[in-house]
Amino acid sequence: MSLCKPGFVRSRILLLVVSALIVGGCSSSVTKIVDPKNKKIAFVYGYINMNEAKARLSWVALRRYRPSAQRYGSDIIDGTFFQSDGIFFHIGVDLGTYQVERFGSNANSGYFYTFGASGKNVTARNINKPGLHYMGAYKYISEKDRWGRAKKFSMKQTKQPTEKELLTALLKHVKYHYSEYPQQINWIEQRLAQL
Repeated sequence: MSLCKPGFVRSRILLLVVSALIVGGCSSSVTKIVDPKNKKIAFVYGYINMNEAKARLSWVALRRYRPSAQRYGSDIIDGTFFQSDGIFFHIGVDLGTYQVERFGSNANSGYFYTFGASGKNVTARNINKPGLHYMGAYKYISEKDRWGRAKKFSMKQTKQPTEKELLTALLKHVKYHYSEYPQQINWIEQRLAQL
């Protein structure tokens, strides 16, 4: 797992943000993240504790390996990200095999972290049917060199917060901000009833 400093990446990120704003400004209508009537999608969610990192969690990128490669962001810009102490979700991804590829912060630092994306990592999930899919809860662990500088990091799977705690927070958020997605709200309510 590698930690990438903002140096050369900052100008590329700025260019992408400016391009997105220009393209977004040219569009005449607002589109939904996913079609609320699509019955062949999955709601993925998880948690990353960033207390030891240099910045708070602002975005998560999922990578699909099968049936074909595709990347899904879960950032503030496309409205698929809920940030509350590290909770992340995507309202509707296509079926396939996914894992968390990268995550990071948009705040001042522009840091991003690679979650062992050169093969399967502990977040890998085969999402082969519609519904809720929990990616897990993880903690960012800073690994310092002999001079006390954070050079590497590792990710540790955690039991806190529980899946029930995450879904309780997500239910409130999705009902308020994504009321046009009754299917996803129903999935969350059903899963909470099981826990």
